[in-house]
Amino acid sequence: MHFDLAIFFAIITVYVLIVTSPGPNFVLIIRYSLKYPAALAFAVTFGLAIGATINASIIMFGVGAMIIAYPSFGFAVSIAGGGFMGYLGLSAILSAFRTRAQVQLANAGPASSTH
Repeated sequence: MHFDLAIFFAIITVYVLIVTSPGPNFVLIIRYSLKYPAALAFAVTFGLAIGATINASIIMFGVGAMIIAYPSFGFAVSIAGGGFMGYLGLSAILSAFRTRAQVQLANAGPASSTH
């Protein structure tokens, strides 16, 4: 296997552009930096960077080739990813309902009898 430095730097350049472009991760980091202490915002940023690095490494080291060579593996990865996305979506919806119920209870306050 031949290591081509030009291709390596092209991949690194694309990776850096993808990681630094605004998107959902950017919104998450801004949200945490405005709402929570700086240490937590840095932890979220670090976690996202590690996740992106793992993702890029997996792709560069041939999981794509495995998915092409073994379609059932690709199907299993798709099902697992879809299931995880469904779990995240359902968790977000349930959290929103819980938060809404808590806000309604807080706004209702104690029953007062001022007649």
